[in-house]
Amino acid sequence: MRLKALTAALAAAVGLSVMQPTPASAAEPDSGAAADKVASELKDRFRTEPVSDFLITFDTKADLAPAKKIADWTARGQFVYDALKAAAKSSAASVSAELDAAGVKYTSYPLVNAVLVKGGTQQLALDVASIGHVAEIHAAPQVALVEPVDEKAP
Repeated sequence: MRLKALTAALAAAVGLSVMQPTPASAAEPDSGAAADKVASELKDRFRTEPVSDFLITFDTKADLAPAKKIADWTARGQFVYDALKAAAKSSAASVSAELDAAGVKYTSYPLVNAVLVKGGTQQLALDVASIGHVAEIHAAPQVALVEPVDEKAP
């Protein structure tokens, strides 16, 4: 009984701590808060490249607690996958209209609840950062491809 009360109190405290305060006007997002969500390496990249790829991460978390009660390993894994995918779908939906309007290509990665944007601008990053469920926006890593080496066996 005490464990259930403690769990409920903890869940309420966590729920209240992740709630975002409602802005005074939804039409005028706080650009300072949005700029704080954009990582410094992406801001630096935008200084030299007006168009760049970036990764949007979200603060929405899937409720995985019920998985503990599922004894079957396969069913538990499916439950976790479905919960993560549903949370990511909801998160991606919160930014998809903005991304579609900008005409950029993007890919959702549900297991990490992130969206990779291809060829976005700094203004798009700031606009997306002003959306409530967005946690951070990072520069997509740029990796140079290495030509394959043809080795001969001795």
